[in-house]
Amino acid sequence: MTYSFHQSEPCVRPLALDSTHWSSGYIAVLEREGITLGDNGNFHPSEPVTRAQFVAFLYRIIQK
Repeated sequence: MTYSFHQSEPCVRPLALDSTHWSSGYIAVLEREGITLGDNGNFHPSEPVTRAQFVAFLYRIIQK
């Protein structure tokens, strides 16, 4: 099973994230695909991902 995620497609809503951060394109794709939801729409890319968050990401990917 493979997934194709393209960074060039626009996201559904503006992200509460610094657009110059190296991860902003990746986060936009994950948000658009419904894999990451952020903390009330806010993203903190410099903070570590918890085990619970990682499991939630995997669950959402498997459900697609």
